[in-house]
Amino acid sequence: MTRLCALLAALLALPLAAPAAAKVDPLEKPFAAAAQDFNRGHFDEAARFYRIIRNTYKGSDWEARAGLYLAQCYGRQSKPEDQSEVLHQVARDFGSRPEGFEAWLQLAGMDEQAGDLASAAKDYQQAVQAAPDSPLAPIALVNLAYLQARSRQEDAALATFSQLSSQYPKSELAQREANQGKARLLRRARRFAEAATAYQAIVQNAPADSPAAVQARFAIAQTWQQAGQYDRAAQAYSSLASDVPEQAGRARTYQGLSLIADGRAKEAREPLQRVVDEEPGTLWAEVAAKALAGAAPSPAAGAQPEPAKSR
Repeated sequence: MTRLCALLAALLALPLAAPAAAKVDPLEKPFAAAAQDFNRGHFDEAARFYRIIRNTYKGSDWEARAGLYLAQCYGRQSKPEDQSEVLHQVARDFGSRPEGFEAWLQLAGMDEQAGDLASAAKDYQQAVQAAPDSPLAPIALVNLAYLQARSRQEDAALATFSQLSSQYPKSELAQREANQGKARLLRRARRFAEAATAYQAIVQNAPADSPAAVQARFAIAQTWQQAGQYDRAAQAYSSLASDVPEQAGRARTYQGLSLIADGRAKEAREPLQRVVDEEPGTLWAEVAAKALAGAAPSPAAGAQPEPAKSR
């Protein structure tokens, strides 16, 4: 489960806030009583109140909210079929409202937990189609794309990331996740030039000294390493060493390794020796020293070690 997916699950697990009851005074006491029963673990009693409210205020926001509460009660009672039925009713009857969108997300979470990725993907699609302006719509598309990737539907996942980027051009989260997702998939497919372009879009859209921009610049260099284009990788690492001093040891080490792989061992000595001299006792100094001694690891590997301590 992705970091965004885990965050979404945590949000949906929180108790639902009761709607303001100023205009529907008769519901204040029933909702308060039901919430009290729910918090005490008396889910049968709470469910009874929510069913009464749903049947009494058909078509209202109260019915929608009560439906979500009722689904939570069934979930706590380990009644997945009843929970799913209520959520589908809320999603069907209130699809364009926040309650309907939330119902689709909860259904997607249930299906994903059950291992039914195809149904979960459909739930996310339904949510976005029903309420494309929801603040959570970009997260739903991100989760949809990663579900498609997990199902080995790489082309569909790339299309979903493209949809995310084009549909929410003003959302920083949407743009970042779309470019990161595309870059990872393209790199895995060995479409290195396209992956580097996607990482570069992250760099352009983030502050130059932000973690997102720095990580994307390292990813570009790693992508060129993986592609065997060591000259381009060395140039990228050299720029990082100059622009991001706190990551200079890491950058210069891999600059040197890239130069060695490119058959330019003499040029590699300068950045490697700087790491040994300027960052003694660090992982990067150890790797640089081995490289200087002719025992360097290959830089073509996809994963790179994290420093024991940064400069």
